[in-house]
Amino acid sequence: MNRFSSLLNSIHDRLHVPQPIKSRILLEIAADLQDAYDFYLERGHTEEQATQLAQERFLLDDAAIAELAAVHQPLVKRILDRFSLQMQSRWQRLILLLTLLTIVAVSGRVMLTSAFFVNSSPFVWPVWGISIAGLLLFLQKFYQLFLIKNHNLRTLRNGLGTLALLGLLSAVLGLCGYFYELLANGMRTVLPGGSLITVVCTVTDSAKQIIDIHNCYIRTSTVMMASLFVAMLIGLLWYVLMNKIAKIEMAEAQSILST
Repeated sequence: MNRFSSLLNSIHDRLHVPQPIKSRILLEIAADLQDAYDFYLERGHTEEQATQLAQERFLLDDAAIAELAAVHQPLVKRILDRFSLQMQSRWQRLILLLTLLTIVAVSGRVMLTSAFFVNSSPFVWPVWGISIAGLLLFLQKFYQLFLIKNHNLRTLRNGLGTLALLGLLSAVLGLCGYFYELLANGMRTVLPGGSLITVVCTVTDSAKQIIDIHNCYIRTSTVMMASLFVAMLIGLLWYVLMNKIAKIEMAEAQSILST
């Protein structure tokens, strides 16, 4: 039984936010209560006095609780938390997994060929770098959550924001590479030799023009395929971690609310 269960249950009943945000807020308050309790114990107070003093510091009125809920619900967090909760049923997770695996299998067959790397855009290489960084970050969190089961609530979500940012960065790099290749091809076609002064609108070598267009198509395709593949892969890894963390937080919150 948690010594602060009564206070935490009172806050829980007045905290009108969806899960897993509610569990996260309660766990943060419980951790702060414990810190305050330890502080008063070190000052020489008895356990009863330390408990009372700690609770007095966290007697929140309805306005304070409403403000607390607003602080913990920025737009991006609401979207990510809602997405992770919407995929809770077994069939939903199975459909999502099969869809992503199908995309990975189809894209992987193309990206594993030598032609893909020979004709790829230069933007593909930083995308692969992002994929390696995302994989290493995922393995670190997977080791923490699933293998050694270090469920320290203060560090539980460390790295999740970075992982999501890497997925977004992969998509942004893909778009940048796509438009760069289109622009570069347009400059080569309309401004032969890269001159920005003399504009030549006719192309004498039609075969070369066709080859340039074909190469441009390949480069734009490779960068978009690689960036979307990496973004979806990182998204899947993020979802696995997010789903596990949400379950840990809700289970822990339920335990401290038990009286």
